Amino acid sequence: VQLKKLPTFINNRRNNAKLFNLLFKDEPNIIIQKETEESSWFGFSIILTNKLSGYRDDLVNILSENSIECRPIVAGNFTKNSVIKYLDYDIIGELKVSDEIDYNGFFVGNDFRDLTGEINYLHKTIKSFEKEIFN
Repeated sequence: VQLKKLPTFINNRRNNAKLFNLLFKDEPNIIIQKETEESSWFGFSIILTNKLSGYRDDLVNILSENSIECRPIVAGNFTKNSVIKYLDYDIIGELKVSDEIDYNGFFVGNDFRDLTGEINYLHKTIKSFEKEIFN
């Protein structure tokens, strides 16, 4: 029964992603994920850059205080995960990009419901944080 609803669920997630992209695509201090094919948009990745680089933990606290849940980006620097001690691996070179994602990235979930209000609230909260930091 749920599988019959899947096309609608994915379409609704994509509609949420359109708004997310519209609001965040030109933010100079934020990098958002790019869609390379057709994504079901499980969520929205955000990487703080430029002036916001290094403020992730502060922003995550503000988001939490404003009832906006977020999580670390899973693809951060996996070598910092404690399970790494059980794996046989080699690191070739530096892990600059992984460290950058690990240090400045976070993930906000998406849903099949219309999240217009929530996405606008996320954007407003981040813009308010940015103003507070730089004014």
